[in-house]
Amino acid sequence: MHQQQNAVETLPVTVISDRGKEKKKDLVVREYPLSIVLNGNKLLTVICPTGDQRSCDQRSLAVGHLFTQGFISGVDEIKEI
Repeated sequence: MHQQQNAVETLPVTVISDRGKEKKKDLVVREYPLSIVLNGNKLLTVICPTGDQRSCDQRSLAVGHLFTQGFISGVDEIKEI
């Protein structure tokens, strides 16, 4: 439960509806950028939620992307993560 509490924060937001603009506070999920770099070249950056690390397993995400995009054909081609 503690991890979920760290995964959100209360921030001021502006809600726009048919009635106009309304400023209020709302819960927002904390996120961080994760860049995948291959041989010194940044391939992409994805946004991952903060908190429960299982929701964005960085190593698995990077290896899965490299494999599905054809950069590697297996984990034996990986020297370092």
